[in-house]
Amino acid sequence: MFKDRMSQQSSVVITAIASIIFPCRNESTTIRGCLEEVRQKLPDWEILVVDNGCTDDSGRIAAEAGARVVVESNPGYGAALKCGLAAADGEWLLYADADGTYCLEHCAEILAVAMEAEADLVIASRYGLIAPGGPAAARRGIQPGAMPWTHRCVGTPLLTWLINRLFGTRLSDCNSGFRCVRKTAYEQWNLRCNGMEFASEMIIKAAKAGAKIIEIPSGLRPSPAGRRPHLRTWRDGMRHLLFILSERPRLFEVCGLAMAGTATALQAVAVVTGPTRVLGVSVFDVHTNALLILGAVLGVNLWTLSMAMMKPAGEEPLRMTRRPWPKNSNKSSPHLTCGPITVTKRCTAISPRHAWRAVSKPFVSVPWKRIACLTPRCPKGFKAVVWSGWPPAFAICDSGKILR
Repeated sequence: MFKDRMSQQSSVVITAIASIIFPCRNESTTIRGCLEEVRQKLPDWEILVVDNGCTDDSGRIAAEAGARVVVESNPGYGAALKCGLAAADGEWLLYADADGTYCLEHCAEILAVAMEAEADLVIASRYGLIAPGGPAAARRGIQPGAMPWTHRCVGTPLLTWLINRLFGTRLSDCNSGFRCVRKTAYEQWNLRCNGMEFASEMIIKAAKAGAKIIEIPSGLRPSPAGRRPHLRTWRDGMRHLLFILSERPRLFEVCGLAMAGTATALQAVAVVTGPTRVLGVSVFDVHTNALLILGAVLGVNLWTLSMAMMKPAGEEPLRMTRRPWPKNSNKSSPHLTCGPITVTKRCTAISPRHAWRAVSKPFVSVPWKRIACLTPRCPKGFKAVVWSGWPPAFAICDSGKILR
């Protein structure tokens, strides 16, 4: 929808303060052209260049061209962008690579789309629509020789599909380095990656935060002859892949529990039936049991790995996995969570037997698997008994108020 609407320049008047950031590492042959292209079309924008360990004259050339130059000593694409995004003064922050491959003439359009749609993140997809028969300057898409086929047909589509599948986005290019982000939203995402995987992290953290993400068509031009790319295909591709998977530990938890449970069930069958033949193949013999043990061990390890990744990824485990109460639940606690119910003030946990002893009619029914009872027979100073989820967990709250 937006691709059709934004195929022409938006009529929205750009009144917000905007900054454009160029992470730069030895781009002396292209940095001046990028700055001049932006300055000619958008003279009032703040232009910021991040010197990320340049050993050539890139920083001096950028300063002479009127850009504000900041230095980031930590190497890496993500480190340079974090430095630039933090140093920029604009309310809207655009960034693009300084190698001259992105269509910087779309800067004003990207900002206009972000403002009109009140989006938190706008991505200029390199897989844009090329107008048939249109002039080269007006074409959108990956021009011949601009991207290796392994990146265009395998790497980027695979990573984009994973992000779309795991985090509910609808993108065509997760690795585009030409974006616009609202600064107030960016500051809430707490991005931490220093390498190329910063591009995936921004999309994932934005999706988890419920940010509004929009994609518009743009393009990609070939790099200047003789330029050495900074991207390392296998190393950076694996870092992208591992980071994407680490942000969805539920996948490892489900797979681990399924593997361990299936292997355990089949081992139980093997104990009952003993070695047997199915379709002429011997099963449940020594070799089968060895494979089942390996599968169970692998499943438990996957489950353990998922538990270690839960907190950094900001996710909760499945109900059957997580403890219904903290270790010190027998003590008073100012804040206690049990499944979907949170009880505040002074709380304690008791056994089901004692809980049901404390319950008396009449009781108030609430949604499935939740029962709240007010009773005069609760221990002194307490008024409510709460049951939530499975396995059964009980709490007594002195306020008598249940917060859902």
